[in-house]
Amino acid sequence: MNNKTFRIGASLCGLALLFFAIFPLTAGELLPYHFHEHFYNTLEIARGHVVSNDFSLVWRGLLSVFDNLCGEHIFFTAVYTVLAAGGAAFLFLLFKLLNKLNLSLTDGERFAVAAFALAFYIKTAASGTDAALAMPAVLFAALALLRALEKPNILTGVSAGLAVSLMLLTRFDTLGFAITFALVFYFQFNGKEPVSYKQFFLLLGGLAVGLLPAAGFWLWEKQTFGTIVPMTVQSWTQTQGSSPLQMARLLFFDPVRH
Repeated sequence: MNNKTFRIGASLCGLALLFFAIFPLTAGELLPYHFHEHFYNTLEIARGHVVSNDFSLVWRGLLSVFDNLCGEHIFFTAVYTVLAAGGAAFLFLLFKLLNKLNLSLTDGERFAVAAFALAFYIKTAASGTDAALAMPAVLFAALALLRALEKPNILTGVSAGLAVSLMLLTRFDTLGFAITFALVFYFQFNGKEPVSYKQFFLLLGGLAVGLLPAAGFWLWEKQTFGTIVPMTVQSWTQTQGSSPLQMARLLFFDPVRH
């Protein structure tokens, strides 16, 4: 970690994130065209111009706050600043997770991982969609779950549940990672680890409490829109001739059976 090469690489990553944040100040009126149409769809929903469940609660909330507090030019600067902060959080959480997993990497390997991860994040964040914020949210949820598995009690369970709720409210399709987390939970408590029943049920209860925000939001969506599946996903599955349930079975259940 103290190697000069790694520190230089980390500084370059920091400069890239800084450029990513201040780029809107010099891009002028051309900046909005760098964003994906999904960004503008979410913005219209946040402004109340479109009624749809095709949005991320976290991203919609941020866009609504920026739209009410910032002018048009500062609005996009605020958006890019949040995306840049998400990139920094993504790199930080990624290396925290790697250290947690006891992976011994040389400084050169760390730099290579950081460079690839940063490039991947910037490519994702340049679209201005909620996918960028989902990346650090998934890592944060994974770290919270690891902590809960290491020290199973009701508090760590609630923390892990809240982290998973944040992940789900950041982007709907992170539900696939939630299923993966459930499998990790199963394999941790299948009799191979010396965990008491008391610890197991305390952790399970804490997880259930922590998941209440996501469950409450989905209940509201069900009552308001008649479904928790975003309209874009419904449209895509209808075009493909498959229901969301069939797609879920194809992606998650059929591979397990075979």
